Amino acid sequence: MLTDSIARNCHETQTRAEELMIVGRWLVSECKGAQTAIPRLTKRLYQLDKAGFQPLLAVLNDVGQAGGGLSPRQRDALEEISRGMKL
Repeated sequence: MLTDSIARNCHETQTRAEELMIVGRWLVSECKGAQTAIPRLTKRLYQLDKAGFQPLLAVLNDVGQAGGGLSPRQRDALEEISRGMKL
């Protein structure tokens, strides 16, 4: 599911999506968890390319929906990030 969402939303091949997942796992590991990795990633995307956050948001929404929907806390966090990115 995650690989398919990354490939579709980022317009990448399945192989490239798998490579992006490896980099994502590394980033989460280096940041000692997703709670610190996501803000770090979004800040960096904002600095590099403000439009780069759109595919990430779409992937996070896909994954949340596949897991039965986003929790209110997850939804609030994504909305806060979107507002911060002025999306």
